[in-house]
Amino acid sequence: MSFSQSLNGVGYASSAAADVVAVYDADFNQLFADARPLKVNVKEGQKLPENPVETGAVITDHRVIMPYTIDLAMVLTPQTFQNTYQEIRAIFNGVAPVQIQTMTDLYTNLFIQDLPHEENPEHFDTITMVLKFKQIIFVSPSTSALPNVGNQTGQKASPTTTEQATTTTQESSAAYSILFGNGEK
Repeated sequence: MSFSQSLNGVGYASSAAADVVAVYDADFNQLFADARPLKVNVKEGQKLPENPVETGAVITDHRVIMPYTIDLAMVLTPQTFQNTYQEIRAIFNGVAPVQIQTMTDLYTNLFIQDLPHEENPEHFDTITMVLKFKQIIFVSPSTSALPNVGNQTGQKASPTTTEQATTTTQESSAAYSILFGNGEK
């Protein structure tokens, strides 16, 4: 097959095996295989908070890594654009993250943030899209038990009146001890 035969009629290669940039599901199955990636723009960033000090200088003592974003420009080919667009929309409305392989890295935990498309008579019967993906960072919450702090006599608080409840809560609270000392009022 010659190069001209491998084009789909409008000048876009139609072989998914040649994709350098591709979108995959969690099981590494290629998504949107009939869409032709044109350009990928990866933005990785961080925030460097600045704090003024008494001398008038500004210091930065830590950084916050921001979720990365990816803009993926693609064209949907005339033979399959309706099915491919519906596949993209299903992923957009779904709850499963995707991953994008580029020449430099594999980016994971991405969701489609924006789903714009352009229908232009200059492009015949193709649809151009710039999908915007954003990384979602999953955090497992962790909790710990509060210290077993009692009242001044060392017994657990068990108030019987509203006034006792206020006093007991103040006296048995770890925050109260930190702020006002060892139960002293």
